[in-house]
Amino acid sequence: MWERGFRLTVFTVVVEQGEPGVPEWVGCADGAESDRCERRGAVMVDDGSEAPLPSMSAWVEVEEGILAVLSTDVPTEKDGTPTMEFPELDMVDLGERVRGVEGEDAQALVREAL
Repeated sequence: MWERGFRLTVFTVVVEQGEPGVPEWVGCADGAESDRCERRGAVMVDDGSEAPLPSMSAWVEVEEGILAVLSTDVPTEKDGTPTMEFPELDMVDLGERVRGVEGEDAQALVREAL
């Protein structure tokens, strides 16, 4: 069940020419797999869903030099304690669906969402 206050945010980052992909502030920036970081095809996922303050992020290159970053936020109490369990999310599937759109395609996507 989705609780009020859970957020999934998508934003883009322009990678400077000559930089090695993901900005350092993005989890899994070095591209290496670990307990939290897993690459599945074109999508890199940082899975912190079991952390004290659960979160997940995924990044995928949508166009040359442009990364889409998906990031989650769970609602918290004033002391920072999460008010819900982290929901089941397939960040790889969500990341694979992110793409650059413009013009009529972007307008159609907005109409579909509304």
